Amino acid sequence: MSALVVRGLTARLDGFALGPVDLEVPPGTALAVLGPSGAGKTTLLRAIAGFVPAYARELSVGGTPVAALPPEERRMGYVPQGLALFPHRTVEGNVAYPLEIRGAADTAARTRDLLDAWGLTRLARASVLSISGGEQQRTAMARALAAGPRLLLWDEPLAAVDALARRALIGSIRRVLQREGVSMLLVTHDAETAFAVADRFLVLDGGRALPPTTPARLVDRPPSRFAAELAGYDNVLAAEDLAGGPEGSLAAWLLARAGPGGIGVPSEAMRAAGTGGWSGRVVGRRERPGGREIRVAVDGLELRLFERGVTSAGNGGIGDALRFSLDEDALRPIGGAGEAGA
Repeated sequence: MSALVVRGLTARLDGFALGPVDLEVPPGTALAVLGPSGAGKTTLLRAIAGFVPAYARELSVGGTPVAALPPEERRMGYVPQGLALFPHRTVEGNVAYPLEIRGAADTAARTRDLLDAWGLTRLARASVLSISGGEQQRTAMARALAAGPRLLLWDEPLAAVDALARRALIGSIRRVLQREGVSMLLVTHDAETAFAVADRFLVLDGGRALPPTTPARLVDRPPSRFAAELAGYDNVLAAEDLAGGPEGSLAAWLLARAGPGGIGVPSEAMRAAGTGGWSGRVVGRRERPGGREIRVAVDGLELRLFERGVTSAGNGGIGDALRFSLDEDALRPIGGAGEAGA
């Protein structure tokens, strides 16, 4: 029995149309909802939570239909973008709140357990206004789990958290959720969070839902340009950008290998080489950890290649000609059907 089943969900909000959306979250797993700004990610999350009017042929949590239930009866924990922590309460007071309003007999013990699980015990008496962004995220997560939800809904996790705190939090999320036996639906635009936490992905584009897919499938066959960028393709070229290239040009060669949405070219698939099969002109370069990024213009395109372990010298300066090779096996067409079903 799945933790969440959604079939044919549609919603309209301020002229924006979402859906239909089909998805399923198996027990103990996480599904990430991905998409550019305005794609409908937060609207979908809020519709499932019951905060936005929506229609669905099926909307069930743990096998129980919830479409007709108010948000407080859907047994979902919701962490909004702004966290919505109570500024007049301590960390401990925020975590305890859902238990207090239910009159739970084990409020103190359950609160202590969650504070310990999220590394918040030493901050129990602190004001939530005095702790860091990462600590506020931990507090919001602990509070969302306090009432024992069957599903956790998490909107743009870690968006305001620095890189070091983000990595530490990612390491805690799966461990605590597995301990609690809770499944999760999260909205994110952050690749590191998505690939570290989610078992499956659902990509939204202008309110339209593409078929749910696995991380491996998304990398191998990105369903959209946004998905290709999220998957780490440094060069994401639309089919229309390649059209019109003369025969024998790099643009024409790439178009022949592109999908309906274009093509993804990893920067490391391009190698600067004196005997390479393609030639362009250097228009930019910068040192990066582990090597150098070079931007090269060719056939009206601008591509980025990455050379590992090179020094600051070599490969020519701005305006110099540069020959390079391109690994055809590393190219990935964009578009086409993802995995069928949820």
